[in-house]
Amino acid sequence: MKLTLQQRIFGFIGIIVTAILIVVGLIVWPSIKKIYDLKQDIGTIENEMEQRYINSLKLKRTMRELEEIKTQTAKFKQATIKKGEELLIITTLENLANANGIEQNLNALLGEDEKFYQFSLLNNGTFVNHIKYIQALETLPYYMIIKDVKF
Repeated sequence: MKLTLQQRIFGFIGIIVTAILIVVGLIVWPSIKKIYDLKQDIGTIENEMEQRYINSLKLKRTMRELEEIKTQTAKFKQATIKKGEELLIITTLENLANANGIEQNLNALLGEDEKFYQFSLLNNGTFVNHIKYIQALETLPYYMIIKDVKF
């Protein structure tokens, strides 16, 4: 049986199409799939790297702020009364009262949580002298909260 030219062409085209399908199925398709998987992996790695970069920026900012916090803490430590310095503070308050013409009765109590002192002052003097006394209190290197003032 002799094949016609048309049958030979169709047979040749069939062989070429089959060869192309085999090449696509065995080489091109797995390569495309591998490239797609790599693209997804690269995206994941990029996200992780970006997150690490953001975390490193936060850490650097925290390190910068830590120095400022240490400075502020040191200021607050200087502004608080340490155990054993009570007499110095009481003497300072009495000296301020005397310097401003105020007669003063002073009581000092350690706070309930033993972290702060509570001073109770009963002062007698003129209004102007009291204002000068309060202004002098503001110049002290201590952090004081005045809860109540009565004239």
